[in-house]
Amino acid sequence: MDPFPHLTGTPAGVGMGRTPARYLASGDEVRTSIDGIGEMTHVLR
Repeated sequence: MDPFPHLTGTPAGVGMGRTPARYLASGDEVRTSIDGIGEMTHVLR
């Protein structure tokens, strides 16, 4: 088993299918956490 997580996101067009459409934008934060390991946060620019 691969010990590294692979984060692939969501299928193309998911943001477009929302009403209203919603996409990641500059200043948004993407936070990922794994219980017992920790958390990482990325700020889009």
